[in-house]
Amino acid sequence: MTFFDWWGFLGTGIQSMFAWMTFNRDGFADNVSWRQAQKYQQKNYNISWIAIARDDIRDMMGISVNRINNYMIVATLILSVAAGALMSVSFKEDCPGFIVYCFYLCTGISIIFLMLSIMFGVKGQNSAFTNTMKLLTYQVRPENPAEYSHDYMKQAQWLERNGLGALFRIPGIMPSYNTDAGKDTMKSLHEAVDMIESHPSSGNSPALHRAHKVLGKTKTEDLEINLEEATPLESLVMRTSHTWYLTKFAEFMRLWHPYDLYSKYSMGLGILCLGDSSAYFALGYLARQDYAFNEYAVTIVTLTFILMVALIINSTFRAPGTVLRILTVVMISLGPSCATLATVTSSQAAKQIFVPLAILAHFLLWVLVYYFALDLKESAIHFIKPGDGFFSKGKGHGGRPADLPPKDHDDWKKTEQKSHEDWRKARPRQKERAKQAYLEQSPCGRASALCGEAPIAPCAERRSIREAAEEGSEEAQHMSDHIGWPTDEDQFLSIAEATRFHIRSTAHSTILASAGLWLAMLLWAIMTYWFAPAEPRVYATMAQEQPQVIWPSDSFRPRLLACHRDLTVVSDGYQIFRLDPSGASVVRCPGLRGPIRDLSISCSEGCAPVALKANAVVHCGYGAMPLQDDLQHFTVLSGGSKNLTEQTLLGVQSADLVSYSWSDGEWQTAAFLGQLQFLKELGGLDSRQLHSDEGLRALDEMPTGDLLVLRRLKVPRASMQIRDRNMRLKGQWHFPQGFPEVQSACADGDASVLALPSQSGDADPVSRTIIRLQLPKK
Repeated sequence: MTFFDWWGFLGTGIQSMFAWMTFNRDGFADNVSWRQAQKYQQKNYNISWIAIARDDIRDMMGISVNRINNYMIVATLILSVAAGALMSVSFKEDCPGFIVYCFYLCTGISIIFLMLSIMFGVKGQNSAFTNTMKLLTYQVRPENPAEYSHDYMKQAQWLERNGLGALFRIPGIMPSYNTDAGKDTMKSLHEAVDMIESHPSSGNSPALHRAHKVLGKTKTEDLEINLEEATPLESLVMRTSHTWYLTKFAEFMRLWHPYDLYSKYSMGLGILCLGDSSAYFALGYLARQDYAFNEYAVTIVTLTFILMVALIINSTFRAPGTVLRILTVVMISLGPSCATLATVTSSQAAKQIFVPLAILAHFLLWVLVYYFALDLKESAIHFIKPGDGFFSKGKGHGGRPADLPPKDHDDWKKTEQKSHEDWRKARPRQKERAKQAYLEQSPCGRASALCGEAPIAPCAERRSIREAAEEGSEEAQHMSDHIGWPTDEDQFLSIAEATRFHIRSTAHSTILASAGLWLAMLLWAIMTYWFAPAEPRVYATMAQEQPQVIWPSDSFRPRLLACHRDLTVVSDGYQIFRLDPSGASVVRCPGLRGPIRDLSISCSEGCAPVALKANAVVHCGYGAMPLQDDLQHFTVLSGGSKNLTEQTLLGVQSADLVSYSWSDGEWQTAAFLGQLQFLKELGGLDSRQLHSDEGLRALDEMPTGDLLVLRRLKVPRASMQIRDRNMRLKGQWHFPQGFPEVQSACADGDASVLALPSQSGDADPVSRTIIRLQLPKK
């Protein structure tokens, strides 16, 4: 060959070598760039996964907090209604006292529980925010970034550092860039293990000697798992163990979940009490209205509120059995129902039964509530076995699920502690089983077993949590617990139990206090309706001999009546008429001008009518005589005197009895005789203040010197009393059943009274007369 031929051959060879080197260098550069991109992608994946975990935790916390916030909003709105009812509702004076007391007690208890619900909500939100902030700050937080100190210029020089073998690699042969030598040695290790397993009986073959030689030269620090698949496509394997933080967080919610649960529970009790309060308000307001068939309307409206509360309880309350659920609905309905019956009835015996029974029903209801509160189901999140199925396994509706916490609180606590302790004891064994399972499946574990050697420890020690989780085994998942969640600490269980205990004790104490208030109310009802002195029911009777009255005319409307022995006078408010068997005649009375307020008779040498006017007394024999006070009713006390100025006038100011004597040309106050509660309060069961259109209608002196007091009422109560001069009660009587309203009356004898019905001017002949009543002795 000529020189130029050699020169051309050498030049072509050199050019081919440079092309060969360029091919290997470009391949190396591409591999390095892709590997570098994969590392950054791995870092971004880890950062994204941490961000997703943090977002999931915040979302789960937000769901819990939003639910608590909804309870707080509803409780606040209902609290405003209850507070408004407490401050603005007023009842009529004749409303039975037990209705008023039950209304205010129900409203007050409702406010207590609604405030308790708001307090639990505020504390629950604060606990959720605080503990989640600690969790995101200490446990689930992004890792610190790696040092950015790598010299990327070395990547271009690394191929040359690997020697001529790397520069002149034959295409088609796998490269060895020595960037991660430990993983590359796994290929030969796999081949050696496969050779030993495929020829177990050929113990002296050269292939087996080479395989054992490969295993003997392999360093333990190079024995790691090669996670890369033998394919150019990435294998995306779902790793459900990545969501371990969700299960952990579900248990971590124990720190504020009791606030959520008891906030809802307290709000429900507050709504229940407000429903009873509404029933009592409707009962107290409608019971004293003068509507047709008022008792029927009161019962229907009150039962509407009772039915509403009963339906809510029946649809939302889940008792352990049907009997308890029905019993709860009955106890809720029994209180207002008995109160309704006690209100619409006029029987005192029925009131003595239904009023204490209504309050007893409320007391027993709170005892039942306390019983259910001791067994309150706190299984909204399964804390013993979190994530152990979506639905509870059990007996179905109304039954107790089999996997719920035991019935007794102490048993549940012991079960949780035992479960936690068993898990802590089993944790080392689970780790050991996970390592053993890895060694049995990994090349280094199989190689050690085949070679008759002990397992190579670094194979298990170098196993990372992420790689162990990829095995999908339950034991491998427990290896992630060493990350250090608060639920893994011994303190967590005690803190969670202490929080739950304090919340439960607060709710239970409030329930017991409510039961105590109703118990005190029950004692009041028993003392009032059973042991308080009952009003004697003595009725006046119609006398056999009734007076025959002939009125001056058919248009005559008598308003006032006075009598003394054989003298009976009436007045229409302007004139005085004397009644005789033969007819009625006008009594001439000097100085009588203007309306007459009351009428009496003064007997000295003779009997004459005495009329009461504004600030004056007019004697039909002496004329007008000034009066110091402005009275509405009065009577003349004879006392055996011969003239009026030596006698005593007895007047009534409100409920006070005041005597007047003649002095310095006018009737002046002589003495205060006492106060008559009979003219101030209704008396008997459900006593109240008398209304403005009720009160005294007649005041007269009996022939025995005792005092007759008659009052007008709207309800069936004692209307007549006889008292001695010291104001001691000698007897009280009811008007007969169906007796018309009395406008005036006077003492006709020692035990008889003449009564003037207010309708005596009507066309009805029965009401156009004066009725004599007998006062039987007790």
